[in-house]
Amino acid sequence: SEMCIRDSSYGAVECSASGLARQLGISRASVYRAFQDLEQAGLIRREGRAILVPDPAALEGVRGSG
Repeated sequence: SEMCIRDSSYGAVECSASGLARQLGISRASVYRAFQDLEQAGLIRREGRAILVPDPAALEGVRGSG
């Protein structure tokens, strides 16, 4: 099974949307919608398969308020 790879020194996570969807038990469409919402809010930046998190504390705040 595919695992997401996290490089905490760069705030990046790398994995396929399919792999992430499987790990979370949701559809790929839900993953893409979440990525779009987070990117529009400036909380993540996607570069290829990498997801960059410029401000991890702000992203944690979203998780805590959900």
